Amino acid sequence: MVKNRASRTEIFNLMPDDFINDARAGIDFLANNPVFDKNKILLIAHSKGGSFAPEIAKGKNLKGVIVVAPGLLPFRDQVIYQLNYQIKLFEKYNQGHQLDSKIKELKTLLSKIEAAFKLKDSGKIPANGLIMGMSLKFFDRYMELTKNVAENIITIKTPVLFINGTFDLKCPKELVEERKNVFAKKRDLSIVYIENMLHDFYLNRSGLFAEELPGNIIKWWKSIGG
Repeated sequence: MVKNRASRTEIFNLMPDDFINDARAGIDFLANNPVFDKNKILLIAHSKGGSFAPEIAKGKNLKGVIVVAPGLLPFRDQVIYQLNYQIKLFEKYNQGHQLDSKIKELKTLLSKIEAAFKLKDSGKIPANGLIMGMSLKFFDRYMELTKNVAENIITIKTPVLFINGTFDLKCPKELVEERKNVFAKKRDLSIVYIENMLHDFYLNRSGLFAEELPGNIIKWWKSIGG
């Protein structure tokens, strides 16, 4: 019988570093395989992966790194920020009250998550308990890795392309704009915004795949000699 869900033991043994190490192992595989050019390895990391990109890239011989819509706040703050962002946005466009149920759903979710964070702060979650489906040690390590994402991205020792959608509801453009002074410190970092792109690479309203995404990647790749 095939197991569709991870066991509790597997959940408690899992750490964010497992994802990072898997990605680093993939880079090593490409670098050590003569079929591939070890001097032209490109790392593309999205969302959580984008937040982890500095750790993945550390010490690796990469031609370039592309981060797409990474969370720029510590994980806990990012979750609260994006829910409040979505609530305010839907309230703004809720002229005919057609979004009432969605707004209510988001506010309920926000209340539950805030309650979970308060419970963690109180120390009342047992050592074998979970928060948002994560073990406490996973959560704490996740917070540590996302403490200074923008500052960590500019330490990457290779050209970086930062891509974000202007309609990303999870990692909004506003967060990128607030950190432009940080990103400006890295001269070989380029920021590209894709109009109306959502977090999952599709366009708002039309639902079509954002073809500008691969187009911008190819253009940048050629610009760095890829």
